[in-house]
Order: sequence, then C-alpha cells, then structure tokens
Amino acid sequence: MNSGRVYCWGDDSDGQATAPSGPTDYFTDVAAGADHSCGLLSDGSVTCWGDNSEGESTPPAGPFRDIAAGNDLTCGLRIVDDFVECWGNPGFGITSEPAEAFDSVEAGGDSACGIRANGTVNCWGGNGLPLDDPGGSFQQISLGWGLAAVGLRTDDTGAAWGMTDFQVQATFTTDAPYAHFSANWDNVCAVDQLGAISCWGSNNYGVLTGIPAGTFVSVENGTYFACGLGTDGVISCWGDDMLGQDQVPVPQ
Repeated sequence: MNSGRVYCWGDDSDGQATAPSGPTDYFTDVAAGADHSCGLLSDGSVTCWGDNSEGESTPPAGPFRDIAAGNDLTCGLRIVDDFVECWGNPGFGITSEPAEAFDSVEAGGDSACGIRANGTVNCWGGNGLPLDDPGGSFQQISLGWGLAAVGLRTDDTGAAWGMTDFQVQATFTTDAPYAHFSANWDNVCAVDQLGAISCWGSNNYGVLTGIPAGTFVSVENGTYFACGLGTDGVISCWGDDMLGQDQVPVPQ
C-alpha cells in the first residue's frame, strides 16, 4: 500500500500470508515465494514470514534495495556494492551468485537472474540447468517456475528464453509497445503502454480468458492465476481461486 503496509491473501498454511503490521513495519517492496514471503523495509533491512525450513526466511543483515523470492530461496540486491546475496536452499546453486554489480534481481522456482547496468542479463541456479543468458538489453525481466523467462527490452519489445515447452515462447505482438511482463510455469501475461493486459500459454482456470476490464500498470502471474494493478490503484485477480488467491482484501 502507499502507506507502506503489506497485505497478503491466499494460502496461509505456513504463515506466508500473515504479514507483520506493527508500527515500524514500513515496507517499500514485497516478494512472495512458494511458502514464504519477504518485505523490504524502509531502512534496507528485510523481514520474512512463512516457511523457514531451508533458511529462506532468515535474511542477512543487508541493507538491500531490491528483493526477489523463489522456491525455498530469497535474493537481495545489496546497497553497498550492488552485488546479489541469496539465502535459503543451496542445492540449486542459487547461493553461488556471480560476483558483479546489478541494477535489479529476479528469482523463479530455483533460478535467479540479474540485470546489469548496461541492460544485459546474467542468470544462475537451476540445479545444473540454469537459464541461458539472453542477448540484448533489458529493462525488466520475470522468471517462471519451469526454467522459463520473459523480459522487456529497452526498445519496449518482448523476449522469451529458457525452457519454452509450455507455450511461453510466442510471437510478441501488441497494438502498443510493452510496459511490463510476468511469467509463471506455463503462461505469460504482459501489459502494454496503453494499459491493456494480454496473456498466452496455458488457459488453465481461465488465466487467458478471464482478464478483467480496465487499464493496468503491471501484472503478476501465480500458479494458474494472475493479478493486475490498475491505474486506479486497485488490484484485480483472476484464474484459480481454490485457496482464495483471487479474493483481494479490502484495505483497512
């Protein structure tokens, strides 16, 4: 929220949807993993809640300026040197971060990628099957849970790389340049610069056909569902609602 409070909804079996809401919990960013969530506080420290069986909810001191969460893992972009530091399950190679500076970091199921200052991308992890580093210059990327990724190039065109067996690879066409991308296991959604959302890949639970009306600034894909942030600040979710992931709470 604009107030800095974090709201979570959906599966809370490990406490991943029970966000802290104390008087000092002013968050500037939030990242949701498989069974845990983390928030970036205004002082650069990170607070996590939910499953901690692999240490994914025990962040280092930081301070950080960007965070990302995946399956039993979390990564942060350090303020002091712009290097990425990851914590949690080391079995996928995710904690073998490259020793170089990045502008941002993103995490998927068991992989992570960073965008360098020149826009090029470097990926690691993946348990021996890391995502290929795509060529070109990017301003925003998103990692799915099946070793697939999409990104927004600096010329506002889209690109996909990695395992594209689940129809993640597509011909990127739109009436306007792209503004934001999100990928998950078997589908992708994008917002163009006119605020329209388009999705492709698997239509399980109506992810492709249930897109709500309105104009949006960003979109995020979950497992068989998606949520969009409207230009009016309102969040709309569609697709699988088995665990209440489409039931956006009314802010208090």
